[in-house]
Amino acid sequence: MPSGIPSYETGDRRLSSLASGRFQSASRAGRPEARPCRIGLIALASDHAIEDELRLFLTPEVARIATTRIANADRYDATTLAANAAGLGAAAALLLPAGRLDVLAYGCTSGTVAIGEAEVDRLLGSARPEAAVTTPITAAKAALAALGARRIALLTPYPAVLHRMVAEHLEGHGFTLSDERGLGVATDAGISALTARELREAACSLDRQGAEAVFLSCTALHTAGLVDTLEQELALPVVTSNQALAWHALRLAGVAASLPGRGRLLRSN
Repeated sequence: MPSGIPSYETGDRRLSSLASGRFQSASRAGRPEARPCRIGLIALASDHAIEDELRLFLTPEVARIATTRIANADRYDATTLAANAAGLGAAAALLLPAGRLDVLAYGCTSGTVAIGEAEVDRLLGSARPEAAVTTPITAAKAALAALGARRIALLTPYPAVLHRMVAEHLEGHGFTLSDERGLGVATDAGISALTARELREAACSLDRQGAEAVFLSCTALHTAGLVDTLEQELALPVVTSNQALAWHALRLAGVAASLPGRGRLLRSN
């Protein structure tokens, strides 16, 4: 890893292939053939993509996912996203209350930035002290660092204010942007309606000179069937919010798995 990079540890046919669950290996560190890790997911009520995406990026052999939802209007802004902090503890308590979680994930990239990573970690850690905590932005920074990527091209679907908020967060944590673009979509339903072709064209339009990776931010984007081919076309690693969240959850749970067809990040985990 290059010096100066921070460490962060705290097509239909293609989708069918991902869902088939092919993987090369999966083991809990020090415990061969261990049970799948248990991931608790707190998703926004308005997110149309994250549950399907995580189950495409992961397989039942390596992870089992329990999900609850937190109230969130489809049309969002920084204020409404920050207000979701009030419900995080109660949402965490709903996830398998008689069982243990290995990892607890809050499934909103921009929402984590709006609330503050440290506050999300505090709220979820207090509610479920047995679980390691992650978020999409936490996971994305860890993933980019693991790939040795300090200079990145950023694509988000957000309106200008939220896009800049995420861009400034990344810049404030040691990353530089070769280029950045927000698509100006103001609803989660609209974000999930973006097609693979639209996302590909937007990613290809970014100035990638000197970039070491491309980051597609937002858990409401459908990216599982796009990452591998986009990496080949851009000749760069591509990290997405849901892909990074899946990868980081495995890493925090101590699961070493190689999951091909899901981008360089999960292939080399």
